[in-house]
Amino acid sequence: MDVSKILTIPSLFSARVIAGRDGLPRSVTGIMVLEAVDIENWGNEGEIILTSYFALKDLSPDEITQFMQKLTSIGISALIVKLDRFVSDIPVTITDYCDLHALPLIQIPKEVKYESVILEILGPIIDSNIALLNRHYDVHNKLTRMALKEPSLLQILEELKKMIGCDVTLINHTHHLQISTNPALDDFTVIKIHPIAAARYMNFSYKHLHVEYIGENDGVRKQAGGGDISRGGGPNISGGSGLDISRGSGLDINRSGGADISRSASSDINRAVSVDVPNLDHARYELVIHNRGKVIDNDDFMVIENVVSFLQMELLKQYSISQNRFHRNNNLVSDLLNGRNFDSGHSDDLLNALHIDLHPCYQVIMIRLASKDPQMQGDPDWANGIFYGLKTQYKSRWMSVAYLEKQNRITFLYNFPRKTGPILPGTAQEIVETVQKTPGIPEFYYQISLSSASDRNGIPKINQEAVDIQKILHLFYRQDSALSYDDLGIYKLFMSTGNLEHPERFIPPNLLQFRKDYPELMDTLSCFLETNQSFSETAAAMYLHPKTIRYRVNKIIQILGFNFSDPEQVLQAQIASRLFKLMG
Repeated sequence: MDVSKILTIPSLFSARVIAGRDGLPRSVTGIMVLEAVDIENWGNEGEIILTSYFALKDLSPDEITQFMQKLTSIGISALIVKLDRFVSDIPVTITDYCDLHALPLIQIPKEVKYESVILEILGPIIDSNIALLNRHYDVHNKLTRMALKEPSLLQILEELKKMIGCDVTLINHTHHLQISTNPALDDFTVIKIHPIAAARYMNFSYKHLHVEYIGENDGVRKQAGGGDISRGGGPNISGGSGLDISRGSGLDINRSGGADISRSASSDINRAVSVDVPNLDHARYELVIHNRGKVIDNDDFMVIENVVSFLQMELLKQYSISQNRFHRNNNLVSDLLNGRNFDSGHSDDLLNALHIDLHPCYQVIMIRLASKDPQMQGDPDWANGIFYGLKTQYKSRWMSVAYLEKQNRITFLYNFPRKTGPILPGTAQEIVETVQKTPGIPEFYYQISLSSASDRNGIPKINQEAVDIQKILHLFYRQDSALSYDDLGIYKLFMSTGNLEHPERFIPPNLLQFRKDYPELMDTLSCFLETNQSFSETAAAMYLHPKTIRYRVNKIIQILGFNFSDPEQVLQAQIASRLFKLMG
């Protein structure tokens, strides 16, 4: 109900609109009698204020202007003044303000009783609220009965279509999936977006969309204009038009939250309403209502609110099921990688349950991630989107693969035939770099370790290879690198003999003692050899003066008896410096 309809009630038969006539379409949600000017403490948007002017009669012109500003800031729909009791003429300050701000100013004679006006205005509002409440009750009961039948998402959307008379589409933007009651409306380009102001009973955020549809009339666009569409992922905001939320776009919202789309009938078929469906999953869901000329009123919004809540519960249920499946698979893969099984039969059961028992060969690929943003490192979920991208890439290339997620690391167990061969470092890096380029993915570093190939009985062994290679990558290689078991070189000696945890056995005793007695000199020796015995580069790397480096090198020669021209001594020292890092 708006102000213009309020003027048709019997008690306002003799009322006159003396200012602010442009505001007559304002929606009315209630009525209050003005007894004090502190309206900011009790006034509500959409209310009509009824006054005899008693509370305003002693105000100065500036104070009256301030009071009127409060009315418009709150969103009061109209001001009704009863004359001839405390005032015979309404001040020009008020009439001019009402005309300027489209605030209806209504004059009623002194014979009109407040009780009649209040009852006749509140009656229809109360009846409307009762009808809305009954509608809410009916919709809630229907959805509750539907829930007991475990409906699919499409069945839920079909029920929503029956209740509001509009086709609807549920879009999973993250996974590029969508479900629709009318596939012909699935492909559309968003031209303009206009937010819908939140109103009573609206708990979700709604937007009005001006769109172009593709697929009807042999694929001919319903409206000329720029923009292209991504058929794989639902709506696309055209690059040419950008995000338009200006009032001049022809999109308008009435005070009650309903969509007023009557101003541009030629483009009514290109109108839609959208609402995001919050959920615990990391996917973004959006529900699009193709109203196409139908006004979405309060009753429809109440139905949509109920269905969005119902969709939330269904998505939560699906998320819980997927999480249970994820933790189960994670535990199964962990058991395989760490050899936590009783016999070969148990191992075969695990491989079968994970669907990675088709081929004789296995390889472990371990990817460790690090965020480029230090503040994100404390977020336990920061890498979830990256993990999802990696899993999607591996599953799309090689069906026979299982994975284990743990903090900032994901491990793939790859099952392959002998003729295919294992995954190579270059291929593994290509996959990670593809995910790095995905929009919305946080920036990250990576290090990839790839084991050798093995049969099913050697899975724990190749998992340990991947773990040990990660240690070597962390100590000796730069970020964004990949290293396979075949490329380990001398480090393979320690891994194959199981001595990676005790590298001191391979360090000459004199170097062990020298490091213990002179740790700074040992660090200088290591850096000096890494820079090809360059005094200036060593000084720069250690933030010291070249003279200091020369002094230390002379001390090394004196104490250790080191000969920098002896390739054998240089090799032993270079190996020892790396093994000291492993010891650390």
